[in-house]
Amino acid sequence: MSNVTSKGLMPWLILNTLLICSSQSIVSAENIDTNYPPILEVNVQDGMVITTDTSFTISIQDEMPPNTVNWRISGFSETIAFSDMSESLIFEEFEDSRHLWSFDIVIGPEIYPSCSCVLALEIEDHSGEVYHIYRTIFISDSTESMPASIFVFGDQKWASNYIEITGISKSLHQNSISLIYKLDSSPSIRCLSNTESVVFESEYILAEDIFWSDSQFSFEIGISNLSDGWYDLRILTRVIPNSITNQDFPPLYSEQCISIRIDNTPPDVIINGPSNLIEGTSKIEYSGASSYDEFWGISGLTYIWSLNQIIENHSRVIDVISASNNRNVSFDRTSSGVFQVCLTVIDKAGNTASSNLSVEVNNTAPIVRLQIDSISFSDGETIYLEKAEKLFIDASLSSDSDNDINSLRYIWRVNNIPMYVGSSTELTWPQEIEEEFLLTIEVLDDDSASSKLSIHVKDPNVQASYPLPLLLLLASALFFGYSLMRFRVNTVETEIPKW
Repeated sequence: MSNVTSKGLMPWLILNTLLICSSQSIVSAENIDTNYPPILEVNVQDGMVITTDTSFTISIQDEMPPNTVNWRISGFSETIAFSDMSESLIFEEFEDSRHLWSFDIVIGPEIYPSCSCVLALEIEDHSGEVYHIYRTIFISDSTESMPASIFVFGDQKWASNYIEITGISKSLHQNSISLIYKLDSSPSIRCLSNTESVVFESEYILAEDIFWSDSQFSFEIGISNLSDGWYDLRILTRVIPNSITNQDFPPLYSEQCISIRIDNTPPDVIINGPSNLIEGTSKIEYSGASSYDEFWGISGLTYIWSLNQIIENHSRVIDVISASNNRNVSFDRTSSGVFQVCLTVIDKAGNTASSNLSVEVNNTAPIVRLQIDSISFSDGETIYLEKAEKLFIDASLSSDSDNDINSLRYIWRVNNIPMYVGSSTELTWPQEIEEEFLLTIEVLDDDSASSKLSIHVKDPNVQASYPLPLLLLLASALFFGYSLMRFRVNTVETEIPKW
């Protein structure tokens, strides 16, 4: 039987990709580009009993040689043997595109101590994809009583709320196996070897709802009540005596310990950046660097940024940026409106938390600047124009925010009637206007914000005339002054004596 895993796959997925074969393993994985996965052949049967030194051949069939190949034998929570075969492969060329690389392993009780072991093969192919093959083996010159083998996947894995435990275990004589475990906070040295020979089952919890697929197992442990930190998970196999025999044997245990990183707390998400902006072409930076995980810090956090525009209580996604280490991000501010900067932070255990920052980008109206024949004019001023002459009127020096400056529109009005468009033009005396008119320039940006400037244009040849009310007022004042003077003269003449 074959137990195969591929790098990056969840442990439960391993169960679904298991292939059973008496003498070879064909490893399947998602194709990288147009490459097919390698074909791996291992002539070690799962659960094999090795009583004498025996040579086994492992072969790899692929288009190109593998990057790395190594094997190890593990038992009783220890690595019994390890070898890197990357530079020792035997090459055999085939006529087709696939070739063969192989190596031999000699295993036996004369070389290694007796154990209920697991042979693990790790192959990284030329594309970087990593494959694992596991075999349970029993090395001993006497196989009357041996504990079950056990190997647990996922050392130093992350977990939140629950943890899925997967591994392989097999007993020598196909006896049923029970699994017990305990989960304790790690000491300064994680998974310290257990020197006690006596197992107190009362300290352990019986694993329930175990899913078995031949020698491969999977079950879940609830951890939502635990604080964040490092934990040692010790799993023991207990061989259940065969009910057919009437003999009573003491239970046989085999242990494996792996380290677990428990993270039940979502990160604290903090966005730093301005909430009120003026339109412009330069980008504005927002930072999530103050976000953190209370126990595990900032290492391994993934940041997902999004910029949404709020239009009539509806949100429209403008931009999304996702990167494992992208704690800072920049967004455009070329359009006015109400926006929402959103940051979602995901930790290694899959906990997520989000924070939003409302941002208002304000548009500024253009500033109108008017020049006539290169002379600047302000709002309300007067200029004289001969009816037969022309003036060059220019508003091209008007200004706005840098994102709008190249999209300004110019409308020239005479007595509030549109006459010209464009930043500059020549002005001639309009028909049907006799003495003067009001010239207005309006400058608009792409958000329809506008500013105006108006000046009076007069004909210098028209004599000044005074309004009738002013003339009446002046005549009344003269009449009143004349009357007052006559009254005083008459008074003086009356007071002079006559003799």
